Amino acid sequence: MAYLADDTFLPSWGSGMRPREPMDEETSTGFEEYPVKPKKLETHIIETQMDQLTEYEPLLRTGTMTEKTADKTEKVIEWEYGAMAEKGEDKTEKVFPARTRRLVRAHVAEKSLFLLWWPAFLGACIVAVYSLGYWHHARLAHTVLTMSITSSCIMLLIAFNGGWSGKASSTFMAVNGFSIMFMAAISVILGWYCFETYTKSYEIYRGSRHYENIVPSINPGANRDGGIIEFVAGSHVDVEHSIGIRNGDFYCTAPIMFPDSNSFSGFWAAGLNCCNAKGGFRCGDVLNPLVRGGLVVLDENLFSPDEIPHYMKTAEEASAQFGIGIPTKPMFVRWGSDAGLEVDRDRYYHDAFAFVSSSVAYLFCFMLAVVVMLFTLAMGSNDGFAHNYYGVNVESMPEQVHDHGATESARRGRRSKKSRQAQDPFAEFIHR
Repeated sequence: MAYLADDTFLPSWGSGMRPREPMDEETSTGFEEYPVKPKKLETHIIETQMDQLTEYEPLLRTGTMTEKTADKTEKVIEWEYGAMAEKGEDKTEKVFPARTRRLVRAHVAEKSLFLLWWPAFLGACIVAVYSLGYWHHARLAHTVLTMSITSSCIMLLIAFNGGWSGKASSTFMAVNGFSIMFMAAISVILGWYCFETYTKSYEIYRGSRHYENIVPSINPGANRDGGIIEFVAGSHVDVEHSIGIRNGDFYCTAPIMFPDSNSFSGFWAAGLNCCNAKGGFRCGDVLNPLVRGGLVVLDENLFSPDEIPHYMKTAEEASAQFGIGIPTKPMFVRWGSDAGLEVDRDRYYHDAFAFVSSSVAYLFCFMLAVVVMLFTLAMGSNDGFAHNYYGVNVESMPEQVHDHGATESARRGRRSKKSRQAQDPFAEFIHR
C-alpha cells in the first residue's frame, strides 16, 4: 500500500516510524525508516521518596536517585527541594543529613570511650592480679601482662601501616597503642609495690606458725619460723628501757620482760617513729595488759630499706646502757593492738585491697583527663593531632556527578584508588 503526499499519517508510538515531510511523487517510497527512538530515562528514588509539595510546605527535602542513561550507565544524583527551590534557586551542593550527623556523634563517642575504657581496664586488671593474686597465680599475672603488651604492639603495627581503612586512623591506633603500653608499665609498678608492701607480708604471716605462751627470756632460735608470737601471762614491754636511733626514720626498740627473766630478753618490741631517744616507747598497744604478743618483723619488702639491722643496733645500744642481756640474734616483734593479732595480720590484706581500689580510680581519672583534652583540642581546630584521632582513612566514595557523559569505567577507576582519602565526617561535625 502506498501513501501519497497529501495523506495524513499518524504512526503509533514505538513503531519506529514518524510523519514524513511531503515529498515529490518521483522520489517518494511511501514511507521512510528512521532510527529507533532512545529509551526513556528511568529514575528510581532509593533513599527518600519526594512527595508533591505545595506552596504552604516549604520544608527541605533531600534524597538520592540513580539515573540510567542511554549508554546503560548509572550515576548517583543527590537532590534537594524546599524553601530555596521555591525562590527559584538551584541548590546542588551535597547535603549532610541529620542521621549522618548522629552517626558521626556516635563514632566520636565510641572512640572516646575506647580510649577511656580499654587502657584503664587493662591497667586495672594488671594492678589487681599482681597486687592480690601474684603469690598464688604468678602465671596468670604474667599472662595478663603479655596479652596487654601484645594488643598494644598490634595497634602500633596497624598505625605504622596507615591505620585501619574505613574504621580508624593511624593516629587513633597509635594513641591507643601507646596508652595501653604506658598503662601496663605503670600498673606493673603499682601492682608490684602493693604486693611487696602488703600482700607478701600477709601471705607470709598466714602461712607461718602461731606460737603461744612463749617465755620472752629464752633464746628465740626455736621460734624463727613463727609469724605470730604470744607470750605467757605477765609479759610486758619495758617502755622505760627503750632506745631510739634516727637514720631517716626513728628506729625504736624496747625489751619484752617477764618477772623471772633475770634481765635477759630474747624478744624485743620494735617500731618506727614511736619513741624518744631514751624511753617513751609507744609502738603498739603497750599499755594494755591484755595484749601479750605481736607480729614478727619481716624484711621482705624490696621497696623499703631493711629494718632489722637498725633494730639490732638499737637493741645493742639499750643492752649496753641498761645492762640487759641479749642473744646473738634476737627476734623483733611489732606489738599488737587490742583488736587481736589475727586482725592485725588481716589488716595487711585490707590495706592491699584499698591500695588496688585507689590505683584503679587514679588510672581511670588519668585516662578521662586524656580523653577530655583530646576532644577539646579536636573541637577547637579542623586539623592537627587531636582532629586526626577522630578521623578515619577510607576508600574513595562515589562523588556527586553532574556530567551526563561520565561512564561507569571512569567511576570504577576513581573508586579503585584506595590511597585517596574521603571527606572526613568529623570536620562537618565540629562546625555544628
